[in-house]
Amino acid sequence: NLYLIGTVNMDETTHAFSKKVLDRANSIEMNDVDLNWTKSNGKTVEKLENISNAIFQTVYLNSAELNEANKTSISEEMNLLQQINKILENADLHFAYRVRDEIAFYLIINKSYKLINTNAAFDFQLVQKILPRIHGSSDRVQTVLVELLNLLEGKDFRSSNFEFSILNGKMDMNNLKYKRASKKIIFMLKRFDDDRFTSFWL
Repeated sequence: NLYLIGTVNMDETTHAFSKKVLDRANSIEMNDVDLNWTKSNGKTVEKLENISNAIFQTVYLNSAELNEANKTSISEEMNLLQQINKILENADLHFAYRVRDEIAFYLIINKSYKLINTNAAFDFQLVQKILPRIHGSSDRVQTVLVELLNLLEGKDFRSSNFEFSILNGKMDMNNLKYKRASKKIIFMLKRFDDDRFTSFWL
């Protein structure tokens, strides 16, 4: 019951994805590793039935199909997305309508089927659609990351002349509003501090 549409290794043998690819795809990392031997829980997994590829048929093709109720239901998230894009624009990393629309469709469908918490859904979209765009060695990249962290977690770290050490003791890693995105941003800031370069990919 898991479809992998495409896989790629992101390491020294590969090139980073272009923005055009990132605009059109949701990037899902699979980096967590547990080397302990796994034990069967003894449960029998039922074979899936009455499932076809028709489940991949899209609900929306473009934003013109969204009604006012749809837009109202995600207005808070769309306002936050606009603020995020303003921050990204400072480093020429901003996105356009395709990304906005795909995030909107994701959030609306999630709410329609009551799949996961809205914050969690937006968090997933941040790490799948937004953060992979960020990479580089300029101070503007570091500034963008700090300002994103401030916005998402309600902090006020200075973005100019930022030093990673100021995060020590000031971030409760177990109590983050957007835990996946914020942890990735902190990872990227640490990498920038160590190497004067950062990217989303390990």
